[in-house]
Amino acid sequence: PAAQPKHQEFTRAILWWQSRFPGITILLSKKDVSDAFKWLWLQASYCGLFATELSVEEGGEDLTKEERQALQSLVAIYLSMTFGWVGAPGEFMAFTWVIKLLHGAHVLEDASWHDTTPFHCLVLMDDTALIEPHLGLRAPFSVALAEACTRKVLGQDSINQVKDAEEGRLETRKLVWGLTYDTEDGSRELPSAKLEKAVHLLHDCAFDFGNLQSLLRDWQELRGNQEFWT
Repeated sequence: PAAQPKHQEFTRAILWWQSRFPGITILLSKKDVSDAFKWLWLQASYCGLFATELSVEEGGEDLTKEERQALQSLVAIYLSMTFGWVGAPGEFMAFTWVIKLLHGAHVLEDASWHDTTPFHCLVLMDDTALIEPHLGLRAPFSVALAEACTRKVLGQDSINQVKDAEEGRLETRKLVWGLTYDTEDGSRELPSAKLEKAVHLLHDCAFDFGNLQSLLRDWQELRGNQEFWT
């Protein structure tokens, strides 16, 4: 099982800090792991379970008969975990829990500036979310520690630098796991792009009363979006 945090947990953490330090700004940050599953090496004895035969049906028009025969005998053997395996999320979350526990095992020494509460983060697969009050240097230290713990567990290049430039900054408004949080006005909402998509989807003629021509895919898309909205 891949035990994952819920939005209620993230919200409660924000409210907990606001009740502990009324009037103090609560900052949010997010860290993303690049190519998440690929950081986990497979045991050599199990690599065969992740092997894939190469096909030359597409893009093989320019090959000779001998080259085709040689390629048809090739098998790609993965040495790291793939995204298609149903057990991958559970295996990966075991490592992210190590990151979470390692991050939470630290506390800043000067409690008069930084509080006595240990650091805390919530990890949803490859997305690490941090909630910290703007006290002394507590918030930037927490972010730096989260990065260090991620690199220690998964590898030196495991932090997604491109996403980090967009989402890693400490801010009061942040898109976290599909919802936009604002600690200043105390709101949590669907992003405008998601709301626009909902409007267009619900006005699709496939769902018009009396329509008998809708496809199974239409209803699957509606059901999937409704689960996300709720």
